[in-house]
Amino acid sequence: IAAGVGDAGNVLVQADSIAMDSGAYVSTASDQGGIGNAGRVELRAVGDVAIRGGAFVNSDAFGTGNAGDVLVAARSLSVADGGRISSVTFSAVGVGGRVTVQTSGELAVLGGATADQPASISTSTFGTRDGGAIAISTGSLRMDGAGASIASFAQSGSTGNAGSIDVQASGSVRITGGAGISTSTASLGHGGSVSVRAAEVRIEDLSGIFSSALQASLGNAGSVDVQASGDLLLRNGVLSSSTFGGGAAGDVRAQAARVLLQGRDA
Repeated sequence: IAAGVGDAGNVLVQADSIAMDSGAYVSTASDQGGIGNAGRVELRAVGDVAIRGGAFVNSDAFGTGNAGDVLVAARSLSVADGGRISSVTFSAVGVGGRVTVQTSGELAVLGGATADQPASISTSTFGTRDGGAIAISTGSLRMDGAGASIASFAQSGSTGNAGSIDVQASGSVRITGGAGISTSTASLGHGGSVSVRAAEVRIEDLSGIFSSALQASLGNAGSVDVQASGDLLLRNGVLSSSTFGGGAAGDVRAQAARVLLQGRDA
């Protein structure tokens, strides 16, 4: 933790596999009143990484410095049952950190039966500078359950923009059970863009990919771009960019070898 003038240190965890549960955490931060930057956090595993049961990996800025970047690289990654990976700037002038996930196999983000058991990969800004981007490169992405999210936020009272979200999967992207990929603004800053590229994309059960300018916001929503080399299926699923405030909605683009729309909410 950076509580004074200097920066916080970086944190690196390397292992064959990593399992985090029951509120465990790997974290670095700049403390309120400090002027140093938060450090970088890296988890690297040859095999599998599991973050669940309220465990979290994060780098946050509470002082005037920047939040740090967060990287998780593994064969597979499961974020479930309250697990989260994040970088947040609460700083008046600090920039949010970038969150990067790299898996050769599956990335699973799994919420509980209700939204009060979230599992998330996220960035946020509460200040004057932008939130960090989210970059995901994976063999496949599976998201399921209420509260399962990959999201970036420009929070109420901030003036910075939400970070962009880029998801690239060599295989499939499946979003079901109310899960979502989203970026939003609740203030003066703009929502980020969302880009998803995969061999196949399936969005079902009121799940979706969204960019939103929320009520009372003045910034614009970002664009949504989804590209699939094979099928794009929307079965009661949503692709949208919307505004409920003073800003404009963004563009929505969907491109695939075959687009299948099923259900009244598609």
